[in-house]
Amino acid sequence: MTPQVIAKPLSDGTFALALWNTGAAPANVSLVWKSLNPEHTGRAMAMRDIWNRRDLGMAAGGFSAMVKGHGVAIVTATPGDQARSEL
Repeated sequence: MTPQVIAKPLSDGTFALALWNTGAAPANVSLVWKSLNPEHTGRAMAMRDIWNRRDLGMAAGGFSAMVKGHGVAIVTATPGDQARSEL
């Protein structure tokens, strides 16, 4: 089965991302910012793991996460020029 990414733009310019592994084995699930919006190509985004309440740092050009079999990772991506220091 193929991993899937569901992306939702939020009103503050942040993106909510669900990285879903539809297979039984752990898999690397990734996306490139260009797929969210062509103007974000090559941009850095501040990443935050929603469920674990921790910052994941800046990601340039895209993001990847290892997701357990039949699991989901929920993260937010905030464009670098909109990232807040209190993330």
